[in-house]
Amino acid sequence: MPYSITGGTVTASLSSTTNYLAGVASSTTLVAGGAGSSYSGAAVAVGNVAGLAVGGTTSGTNLVVLGLNDYVGGSLASIANTGSISADYAVYVAATGTLGTLFNSGTLLGASAALSNLGSITSILNGTLGTAVSPGLMAGGVGIANAGYLGTLTNYATILGTTGAAVDNQGTLFGLGNAGTMTGVTAGLNNAGSMTIVQNAGLVSGSIGVNNTGTISALGNIGFGTLLGSIVGSATGIRNSGSGVIGTLANAGLISGVTAIYNAATATLGTIANSGTIAGNITNLSSADLVLAGSGGTLTGGTISNTASNVVFAGGSQTWPTSSTWAATRWSTAAPAWGWAAP
Repeated sequence: MPYSITGGTVTASLSSTTNYLAGVASSTTLVAGGAGSSYSGAAVAVGNVAGLAVGGTTSGTNLVVLGLNDYVGGSLASIANTGSISADYAVYVAATGTLGTLFNSGTLLGASAALSNLGSITSILNGTLGTAVSPGLMAGGVGIANAGYLGTLTNYATILGTTGAAVDNQGTLFGLGNAGTMTGVTAGLNNAGSMTIVQNAGLVSGSIGVNNTGTISALGNIGFGTLLGSIVGSATGIRNSGSGVIGTLANAGLISGVTAIYNAATATLGTIANSGTIAGNITNLSSADLVLAGSGGTLTGGTISNTASNVVFAGGSQTWPTSSTWAATRWSTAAPAWGWAAP
């Protein structure tokens, strides 16, 4: 029997544990019609699966579900995007979903997030190493939102947060490597979860460059080939607050902001090893000592404020321009052993 649908909406109830891919017709049949059926005016809506965007397309004489975004509700080995996907979430991994690898050299646009992960992802690669201008854009209200498990995130291209952070981690993220651009309105990187290692050789920027209220075991702002990392905040370069923990902070590039580094009274900040430039105020409100180490670094354009503990210079030498000042700072007995030079 032929069907002709010239208007209205077909409402579908779909499984949340199935995978749907953008531009791919699924095996889920919405309307089974006979020869001569037409569905040119039909819209498709699904209200029972969060994060899924679908439309309809014909398969033979039937109307079937067409994915409008990449939705992972089950197990999927990989996704490789070279085109353009635009939806509320361009890629959505549900709490039941497991994705092996995501490679993006195209464009992923999400009104809420380019990628939202509530499940498990082994690795994400955005862009390609070694290209002059690496293709690969992930942009959304939040660029990448992780509330599940993410093994590694490697960015050689661009991740943008148009209203929030470029990368927002509320779950577990083992390793983040950036040699591209991560720029958000609120933060380049916002971490309220657990991160083992962060290595930046590109640009991380926002109102706050790196905002941490969770745990980052090792944070490195490093050099990589001809690249040199920059963590830049219009207000604060690195902010460690709440019960935040940054185990070690190694800087070979640039950390800058009105306040370059801020450590709250309730937060924990390990040794700062600086061989690059820290431009802006350094504020430590913790009762734990502020420990600075490393050779060849520069501290410039601000004040070190440290009233509740000692400032410990644990070897090496830093350049401290005469335009900068020490304010309300307690020195440890180790201070005279630290070399500094005003140009």
